Amino acid sequence: MLDDVSDPEELIGSRVTGNRGTDLGEVDAVYLDEETQRPEWVAVTTGMFGADVSVVPLAEAAYRDGVLRLPYTRDQVRSAPHQPADRQLTPEDELILVGHYGTDHTASGHLTPDRRQE
Repeated sequence: MLDDVSDPEELIGSRVTGNRGTDLGEVDAVYLDEETQRPEWVAVTTGMFGADVSVVPLAEAAYRDGVLRLPYTRDQVRSAPHQPADRQLTPEDELILVGHYGTDHTASGHLTPDRRQE
């Protein structure tokens, strides 16, 4: 969880690194819990020209100096179930993603994406 981030929008556009400092992409959207308004997941653009979007949990993330650090491998993030970054995450979506990443995160209900204003 990112307790040191006062405004989740500051994550949008941040560089994302995985375990061992591997470059994973850039934050395209932050999913906020509708009840707490806390960031729970991020959509990370990956692949050639950022064409793919993978949803990644923030439970074990760290953010410093404009870089979001995640404990996952490039393969884990790229092989995650994809979805449009502008769609809410349902509890079912969260369960699928939790299974993919092997986290102990509990589905919290609908999560609304906070996206970069184009």
